[in-house]
Amino acid sequence: MGIFMIAMSAILLELTLLWWDGVMHIPKIPFYSSLSFLLGPSLFLYIEGKVYPHRKIKAQKTALYFSVFLVSMLLLLILTNTNDITPSQGFKKIGEQLLNNAYIKSLYFGFFLTLIIRQYVHYRKRLERMDRNWAKILVSFFSAIFIISATRALFEHELSFEHITRYIVAYFFSVFIIMISFLLYLLPTIITQPLPARIDKNQVKEKYNNSGLTVAMAQTLKGQLIDAMDDKLFLDHTLSL
Repeated sequence: MGIFMIAMSAILLELTLLWWDGVMHIPKIPFYSSLSFLLGPSLFLYIEGKVYPHRKIKAQKTALYFSVFLVSMLLLLILTNTNDITPSQGFKKIGEQLLNNAYIKSLYFGFFLTLIIRQYVHYRKRLERMDRNWAKILVSFFSAIFIISATRALFEHELSFEHITRYIVAYFFSVFIIMISFLLYLLPTIITQPLPARIDKNQVKEKYNNSGLTVAMAQTLKGQLIDAMDDKLFLDHTLSL
């Protein structure tokens, strides 16, 4: 979620520079053309880690998810990001066309939207109402990003529509950041704490609410139990409950 928020904030910052008449920021390739490739994988991995915190995601798989962003940033920084008005030639021209291609972004957003929806459908029955609503907000927000991207691809030759989509994106991102800020203040565990940890904590609190077991006693028993398991006490066939 941190990467997701940083990407949105950086995109808003660049849009501010583009709209500010006092700053000459007119690159052939805006940085948000590359930063937008962070949104899909970061949100997908956030949901994955929140619902299944003990599931290990291989480094190769994570690198694959972010590979499009890394390649696009490399192209942007090395090959194409310049305010030179002369037409690009050769490989620079190809890189410029790829980074500015709205259809590629739409397909990329559509791919991760499919993964995120599959995630939600798979685990929604496990969620309580608040968590289910939070998941719906995330799915709806990313769906809106996909719709905006797909619509922009369909009308990419309309310059006025390009400006309209930028304003819409800035509006959605601003609203989402404000909403996250309120949730982090009012219900921080909904966003930051893994789902199983919060559910287990609530269950223990309810089940043993009237127990005389103190925190210190619980820690002592936990230490003894771990020591017993380290000594392979479970291999004793005479061990009773």
